[in-house]
Amino acid sequence: MACGGVPYEEHFWCCICLDVFTDPVTLPCGHNFCKSCISQHWTSSQEHQCVLCRERIPQNTELRVNIVLSQMSQQMKTSTKQHKMAEERREGEREGEIWCDVCEERAVKSCLMCLTTFCEVHLAPHYKSPGLRRHHLIEPVKDLEKRLCQKHNRPLRFFCHSDQTCICQFCSESEHSRHAVVSLEEEGAEKRRELSKIQDRICQMTTERRSKMELLGQAARNNEDKMAENMRDCVQALFKVSRNLEKHMSQLIDTIQSKQNKVEKQTGFYVSQLEEEICELVNAKAELEESKNTIDDFQLIQNFESLQILPKTFDLTKVEVCGFQRSVVDEIVKKMEETVVDLDKFWMQIEFKCAQQFAVDTFIDAKQIYPYLNLSDSGKKMRYGDIEFPDRKNLHMLSKNIHVLAQQEPVFGKFYFEIPKGNSANWNIGVVREKNNQNFEQYLRPENGYWVIQLTGGVKNNRALTALGSVKLRPRTEPQTIGVFVDYEIGLVSFYNSKTAEKIYRFEKCDFKGRVFAYSELVPHTHVRLW
Repeated sequence: MACGGVPYEEHFWCCICLDVFTDPVTLPCGHNFCKSCISQHWTSSQEHQCVLCRERIPQNTELRVNIVLSQMSQQMKTSTKQHKMAEERREGEREGEIWCDVCEERAVKSCLMCLTTFCEVHLAPHYKSPGLRRHHLIEPVKDLEKRLCQKHNRPLRFFCHSDQTCICQFCSESEHSRHAVVSLEEEGAEKRRELSKIQDRICQMTTERRSKMELLGQAARNNEDKMAENMRDCVQALFKVSRNLEKHMSQLIDTIQSKQNKVEKQTGFYVSQLEEEICELVNAKAELEESKNTIDDFQLIQNFESLQILPKTFDLTKVEVCGFQRSVVDEIVKKMEETVVDLDKFWMQIEFKCAQQFAVDTFIDAKQIYPYLNLSDSGKKMRYGDIEFPDRKNLHMLSKNIHVLAQQEPVFGKFYFEIPKGNSANWNIGVVREKNNQNFEQYLRPENGYWVIQLTGGVKNNRALTALGSVKLRPRTEPQTIGVFVDYEIGLVSFYNSKTAEKIYRFEKCDFKGRVFAYSELVPHTHVRLW
């Protein structure tokens, strides 16, 4: 086909085959076609006319090849072929293929002596000529000049282990004569073995990560199921609490309303009776006033006995309104408060269960164990004290407390671990920033990378070591095992009594700035154990 960049290429195309002319002929009308194309067209159509202008052509017209146009068409084909080969070479170079330095064919070998890359045809003399057969052939490569020794201008065929560089034969016999020298083939084979080991390691790492992905996926599915179960429990608990509150509220309203109705009824009765008595007393007063003002003394004396009799009335000291009995309401309110407290306990249990779902395998870091600490083979138990010390220089350290770090498998953002109290009356527990794991002389404060609570026995002497000082802790019961939950992403450290699920304290907005470790502090003759 015609190629771009060739001038007037459209003038050398046959409009029938749409290719460069082959044996072009010129019709009387002046249009050009391939001889075979126009002949076949006339045979199939049975009409002798020009394909372009439709001018009729006599059947006895002799079709002669246009010599000039034929030569120009041949040049066009040659130019097109060369251009196509050049395009293929450029495309091959982009794909990493190497071409013969003599022609446009793909290379099969490179000669380090000739510094030339050959195709199969031009490489043939290297297999036939005795002199050329001694040349060193390698797989085709680019930049053969870089494979020559800069000093001796000879091929780099050896590798010096002592200097870790490629050398030529003259170098190996001179300044590298006492060095460990091997051929490039041997060194290449060794490097391939090393790459195979690295490849095996990569495959192992890939397998491990795929296994970890499966475990994470399974854990995510399990967590999803547990979360759904917790959600159902929460909804049921809320409905139960809501029903109880509604029940207590209804009882409270009914009780108050009943008391109010009773008081209103009793009050109405007494008011009605008192109104009648007032009317009788008013009448009696008027009658007395009338008798007192009479001028008939005889009549006054005769009626005096009846006048001094007062109307019959209630004893006002016995007229009382039924007081509101607060004790009944207090009892109902107490039940409602107990329901709310039960809800708080339920929420604490739900929160604690959610934290436990991120439990990790934690073990004591043997790298920072002191020489007088006894660490179990499992890495989960350790005792401080009761050990003979051949080195008397370290005896002064027995009076100091020991800071124990633990390591745990990394969990994406969240993890939970537990540490029992053991036989220690005083103990500190929490997490510590990685960079502080060898600097225990500073204050145990968040600004120094410590998020720790201090338990000193009993429930009144416990405290959290915060940036603003010590905060007293008031757990309902003395904890024997502390659960610690860390949410790395939101900067949260929560402490729980693992037996009662009570939340003891929580650090918020923690700035971890790196990995964190489980942390505990021991005093002499105590031991620590990790779950």
